[in-house]
Amino acid sequence: MLPETEMKDQERSILAASNWGNLTKTGISTNLPLTTPMKEFKKTLSSWNIAKIIDQYNRLLLIDDKHERYAYLSMGKFFQQGFDQGEYLKLIPLLNSYLQINDDDQYAIYLLAESYKLTGDLVAAIKAYYRLEHYTYEVDKIEDIKRIIKTLVQAYHKKIDPENSGKVLWPQMLEFYEELALLDPNDYSYLYRQAEIHYLLNDYPRSLELLDYLLGDLAWGKVAQQLKTKISSKLKAKEGIDLRKVNGHFIVSGVLGGRHKVELLIDTGATISVISSQFFQQLNANYQPEFLSKTVMNTANGQVVVPVYRFDQFSIDGRVINDIEFAVMSLPGVEESQGLLGMNYLKNFRFNIDQENSLLFLDLK
Repeated sequence: MLPETEMKDQERSILAASNWGNLTKTGISTNLPLTTPMKEFKKTLSSWNIAKIIDQYNRLLLIDDKHERYAYLSMGKFFQQGFDQGEYLKLIPLLNSYLQINDDDQYAIYLLAESYKLTGDLVAAIKAYYRLEHYTYEVDKIEDIKRIIKTLVQAYHKKIDPENSGKVLWPQMLEFYEELALLDPNDYSYLYRQAEIHYLLNDYPRSLELLDYLLGDLAWGKVAQQLKTKISSKLKAKEGIDLRKVNGHFIVSGVLGGRHKVELLIDTGATISVISSQFFQQLNANYQPEFLSKTVMNTANGQVVVPVYRFDQFSIDGRVINDIEFAVMSLPGVEESQGLLGMNYLKNFRFNIDQENSLLFLDLK
């Protein structure tokens, strides 16, 4: 439930444009000699009997203009009184019944939206505010309504966000944004939210379908492309990367600097990746990485101090990690490869080695 003071300025501007306000300014008043039908209607209003209220309201409309004006203003004052007294749960069904007769009454729609909001039914409040926007033609008031809708959407998202609630509510959130997209097809944020949720639910085809629709939009094209890239990575993660098995160890092919192929032995015990001094000398002829520092490495013959270089990128089957460090050292006994693949690359992924089929699976975190 939102605080009653929230969005006060926006609400004032909507109130100023209400049908009730406009009618009051015309000088029409309910302080008239009451006919029997008027007295009956006044008494019925206090009963909160919705069926009787609507029935008598319709009867008054058919008598003459004086009875019609009385019915309209009396109903409006009763709505306002019920709202001021906090009778939201009684007011909501009455307003809904009344709006079946006067579907474009802005102030009645406004009271309905606010009643839903104050009872905590944020989805119904959002729908009512979209209905109010439909019947509003002044640009500044439409902007006011849009700001209120945005605040309510954010409040509902926070309310059911699985990360906040600790519950699996993605399907409920997806349904919410699907409804919003129908109410406002021009707000592409609703489409992007759907794409995000489909991605989190591992429904990649539907997510990609929505993202493709957004790619041409100036505001959402870039973020849509970023999510598409993530999905491509997820799809690739399902495809195993071929490994060579040599003497019980696995060797994988990678690319340094975007163009230099290298064969590395996978070593999950190494905190930093390594390339051999011989390979580095060959590489250094046309590719010069940045020297960073020296570090101590443990070898079979004891500790050695070796240089560490930063490479602009290293990739395995298109899975790129930028600004990655490699130590350079002599590697006797690993002639089948040109270095070691350590955890400074692998830690960026959820990885798994299928030893039986010699496959490496890399899923970007």
